[in-house]
Amino acid sequence: MRKIYIKISKDKYRLPLAVADTASELARICGVKTSTVSRMIKKGKEGANTSYIVVEVEDGELD
Repeated sequence: MRKIYIKISKDKYRLPLAVADTASELARICGVKTSTVSRMIKKGKEGANTSYIVVEVEDGELD
């Protein structure tokens, strides 16, 4: 399994705005600190509505 880090829109559609292989790469793309991305992902797992998520995919699923 592989993790994909995604910034999503905060509207009802939750569209992907940026996709990266690591939290630090996504942070760089979005112009925020890595800790911000990590903190928002953790809050999302706790049920909060955030704009950063992590999705696990199987190897080869994205090819």
